[in-house]
Amino acid sequence: MNTTDAEKRIRSAYDAFHRRDIDAILSCFDPAVVWVHPDGMREVGLGGPKYGHDGMREFLAQVPNVLGGMVLYPHEFLVDGNRVIVLGTREVTSRDGRTATLRFVHSWTLGADGLAVHFEDYFDTAEMLRLIDPNSSLTARGETL
Repeated sequence: MNTTDAEKRIRSAYDAFHRRDIDAILSCFDPAVVWVHPDGMREVGLGGPKYGHDGMREFLAQVPNVLGGMVLYPHEFLVDGNRVIVLGTREVTSRDGRTATLRFVHSWTLGADGLAVHFEDYFDTAEMLRLIDPNSSLTARGETL
């Protein structure tokens, strides 16, 4: 897969996320994908690896239980063969209406067919937890995850 094709494939995934089109999102991922979210998000049911489309569906279904909304803004795509690193920001809204802008790094690994076989999300989990629950035991102690 060339650089242009890899970037187009990943951009189509972000477009599907913006539309909240679960089927279109899943069409960008291999059925056996490993989706990894920071361990620091386990407290709210979002941390650790998720496996396959079923794991992704469970993860995506949990997000509205802890957040009022989120929009991803990818800014830069760094492509090296089957690896794509995306630098961007996410606008996050808490369930009670507070907002924050958090930077992210997404690491994508594409299979030979162009579908993502591995995805990992990196961001400031302490800031995200403060937004989700300012009284959380972790954020109250000021711990960094």
